[in-house]
Amino acid sequence: MNVDSILRFQAKNPEEDFYALLGCDPSASVEQVTAEFKARVKDCHPDKNSADPQSQQTFQILLRVHIQCVPISFEWKSQKVRQIERRSAGRS
Repeated sequence: MNVDSILRFQAKNPEEDFYALLGCDPSASVEQVTAEFKARVKDCHPDKNSADPQSQQTFQILLRVHIQCVPISFEWKSQKVRQIERRSAGRS
């Protein structure tokens, strides 16, 4: 995914498209989301590209996307934990 595709990105279903922008699946763990975020921002970090305003915009977009995806990942993880706990409680 290049800078132009990130800047032209338009969310249809924000939950799914934010993950796609980071190159993740909606079922990705927080660690996976964070790893993908870090991999994508290396090239557009403002400290590395201070003269390129497009890189700074891309960094800001990716940062917002990462912030949106991490809570979703926590929510998904919490749902899975509750499902496992319910299954375990039913077996006892």
